[in-house]
Amino acid sequence: MKSELASIIFMLSLLCIQCSRATGQNFVRESTLHDFEKIPGMTTEQLIEAFGDPIEIQKRIQPGFNRTVATYYYTLRTGSSLSSRLLSVELKDGKALGYIYSSGFPEDSTRFIDEDVTLLRIGMTEAEARRTIGQTSGRSVMPSQLVDTEFLPILQFKANDRVQFSYYDSYQLKDRRAIAYNRRLIMIFDAKTNRLKDFLLTGKE
Repeated sequence: MKSELASIIFMLSLLCIQCSRATGQNFVRESTLHDFEKIPGMTTEQLIEAFGDPIEIQKRIQPGFNRTVATYYYTLRTGSSLSSRLLSVELKDGKALGYIYSSGFPEDSTRFIDEDVTLLRIGMTEAEARRTIGQTSGRSVMPSQLVDTEFLPILQFKANDRVQFSYYDSYQLKDRRAIAYNRRLIMIFDAKTNRLKDFLLTGKE
């Protein structure tokens, strides 16, 4: 199954290539550039006040948990490059549980080094994991609708375990097509011990 986030990016990237230099609303202001960690706990109204109206609000229902996901997207074409920002916020009963942010813009790029992921070890604390791979770009509580359904059966987790995300996407234009490079790091931390119990790195280039 394709990543739902990747599908959104792909469709909007094609729209950008065919129609205009920019697609979507640039929802990141200088004052909010590094405030994403404040998202959990926000109400829907506070989210809109901070970032504007989302490009999509989707209700997602799976056995045992229902969530609403609000998606923000912005892409800008410069020469042969496409820089994009994607913010997905997971809400329950009108309050944000978590978020994922991905940016290919140099000033707030979420790119991380693949080789650093090989240094992760089961049993690490959250602080140790962050020192190993750097600042993460998202978090939520399991089970989470921000984790693609194809990965849920692979990951080891229990209800209320915390999940940390590092997501990155970039594109190059070739023959009017977007060639994608993306990386998805998902880390699961035990709700009781606060230690890393599982992680998964996916993506393509």
